[in-house]
Amino acid sequence: MKKKVIIFSEIKWDFLWQRHHEVTNFFLRKGHQVIFVERVISRFPDLKELLRRFLRQLNSDNTIKKNIKKNKLLRIKKSFFLPNTNIFFRLWNFLHWYFFWRKLQKESLIYSFVDNTFVIGNNFEINNKERIIVFDVIHNWWKLPWNQNIHQRDCNKFLEYSDKVVTDSALMFEFLNKEKEIINLHLMQPGVSPNWINKSTNDNYQGDLYNVLFFGNLRHNSDIEIFKILSNDKRVRIHIFGMIHEEANHLLKIENIDFFGQVSPDEITNQIKNYQFVLLPYSKESFNETLIPNKYYECCATGMPILSNSHMSHLPKWGEFSYEIEKENIFLQLQDILTEHKLKKRDQIDLALQNVWEKNLNQMYEFILND
Repeated sequence: MKKKVIIFSEIKWDFLWQRHHEVTNFFLRKGHQVIFVERVISRFPDLKELLRRFLRQLNSDNTIKKNIKKNKLLRIKKSFFLPNTNIFFRLWNFLHWYFFWRKLQKESLIYSFVDNTFVIGNNFEINNKERIIVFDVIHNWWKLPWNQNIHQRDCNKFLEYSDKVVTDSALMFEFLNKEKEIINLHLMQPGVSPNWINKSTNDNYQGDLYNVLFFGNLRHNSDIEIFKILSNDKRVRIHIFGMIHEEANHLLKIENIDFFGQVSPDEITNQIKNYQFVLLPYSKESFNETLIPNKYYECCATGMPILSNSHMSHLPKWGEFSYEIEKENIFLQLQDILTEHKLKKRDQIDLALQNVWEKNLNQMYEFILND
């Protein structure tokens, strides 16, 4: 009988489609029963926010029920764990783990996207040989702008407890291997799903209006300025699919910016031919210096020029496929970018095809199950 897999996630199941969902669906395809635990918080909320989160977790989420395809192997459970920021939270975490999670975890494969040691009851029963603990390091937790000292402490502990460590970034791989001396370490870069393949943009567009696509999560630490720069030219129309946080809501008042909310990846890929450019608005902060966004490879699969003023030179061929935008002569800049990019389009799509999720996930699976 295959091991039960428990995935601890810092995002909700009905959030934008990401690595967490790809990993979950892969284990399901392999015949594992999967428990997806959402949303394990990593920030330290104030009391008002904490109460709001708990009430939200207690409420039944009909959206999840609608969005999950009927799969008897998949269960979604809500997390009531708290960040290990004080002795009271640590005590709560331990009791919550002891009474609700200890038996469930006993012979499971624990796949955690969070650094908190409470998901395995700190060091209690850590020598259980029937259990496999995998830590997928998708953030540089050591440089998080919140609770940094606590994250560093917990992250170091969790690395010790983990049987296998996975990361999505070559830079993080080097850091974990050399500075943290992790031996059982595997690099699993993001990839593209089949629905992104053969959906590239139109090469011969000759219109007098440019359509720019953004899909994802627009929040306070996104590069909001690039949206404002592009929207200054009314011949440029920006379509936003996904989520917009309160800090970016003012963009919706701009005439040539349209917001369509959350849609499935298939809905986005089926419309790619209607766009000439895609946006990747990451902010210029140290937290992003090792980030390998899945979205980068999805953008490459479209064959479209990537508009971004971000500094992401650690991404493969970032300097070839991304273009910075200045404040003057927007439309002329975009014309020149399209002309230049035509010669690069095939290489860009090939880069995406070299990083297909199924291949990357199978390699990860072999790494985890092999002693």
